[in-house]
Amino acid sequence: MTAKAFVERFIEAQRAFGSARPLLPTAVVGAWRDVVDECERGYAMSIYEYDNDLDAAADRMPPARRAAGGDARAGLGPGGG
Repeated sequence: MTAKAFVERFIEAQRAFGSARPLLPTAVVGAWRDVVDECERGYAMSIYEYDNDLDAAADRMPPARRAAGGDARAGLGPGGG
């Protein structure tokens, strides 16, 4: 599969599962890179901000995971499954 075909399928899958604003794979990877960088530095905010950040990260996940009946927060952190 070519890179162009992969991106097209990635966007197509997001739209098929109801994403109004599909993200490019690089945007998804970049968002997770930011989360990892923050974890490596140590989380400076409160538990409430951490919880909000987990929700935001789950919202950026491909809708296919939610459509499959999975918890979008599963595996994202404490209490996330």
